[in-house]
Amino acid sequence: MNTKEPDPKGQTDLAAFAKKRAKKLRLFLADLGHSISHSQSLEAMAHAEGFRDWNTYCASFKLVADISPEPDFRAARHYENFPVQVGDRISGRYRGVPFKGVLLGLEQTITPGVWRAKMHFDAPVKLDNPKSFDVTRQRVQVKFNAAGKTVNLKGTPDGSTELDLP
Repeated sequence: MNTKEPDPKGQTDLAAFAKKRAKKLRLFLADLGHSISHSQSLEAMAHAEGFRDWNTYCASFKLVADISPEPDFRAARHYENFPVQVGDRISGRYRGVPFKGVLLGLEQTITPGVWRAKMHFDAPVKLDNPKSFDVTRQRVQVKFNAAGKTVNLKGTPDGSTELDLP
């Protein structure tokens, strides 16, 4: 895409980045004695990313650009809408088992009101398992809403984890 104005959706930036990667691949292979054309390197990049061809890969840039949220720098600095912050002591129930631990990471997802949290439990949590072997977890990553209930990316509660919020 050769446009003079910046693409408001970011599609041009994604294509330019992929083309730079393809060029680096072509130069690397040339250093190894394998010369390929630029179009072959573009096709190779598309296949490496799991697409049928370069055109299909480029079409995916529009999809990504359409769903990417506008950056919210205020939310990136501090999650004032989430009741606990990184480093806070937390407690609750993970799959029905009580836990205490610390919040290691917190990031806002593409869905408003849904956060991805990484938690480390003080002691491994033993899960109920119908099979005869033990299953324990000490570090987990889950998605929460502002009420401290686990949800999927659509915001639908799934009930697997619950935080005791202040």
